[in-house]
Amino acid sequence: MDPVLVFLIFPIAVIIFSIALEKLLNSPVLVSAIIFIIGLIIALVFFSGNTNAIIAVIVYAIIAFITALITRFILNFFDNDNNNNNNNGNNRFPNTRACRICCCQRRLYNRIRNS
Repeated sequence: MDPVLVFLIFPIAVIIFSIALEKLLNSPVLVSAIIFIIGLIIALVFFSGNTNAIIAVIVYAIIAFITALITRFILNFFDNDNNNNNNNGNNRFPNTRACRICCCQRRLYNRIRNS
């Protein structure tokens, strides 16, 4: 394998993919497990179970776990900060993960209120 791929491209891809998965799944352990399984399948299929490739997959899974934890702490910090600042009693539905992704509760509440 090319050292540029191993030390630069794959870790950046793992970090970006881990951030996206953490925002969707909200579970750092599940994010690192998915990265590990995908990496293990790629290592076994394309590199014939090379020991270096399997060690790299383990390192990438650890990077994914740390990235997911950092992302989770940042998201929780901003959620708590927004909830503390906007706690004026008008917020009938607090911000939840489902609401941030698809705004389903706010849309429903606005339809009921505007009817």
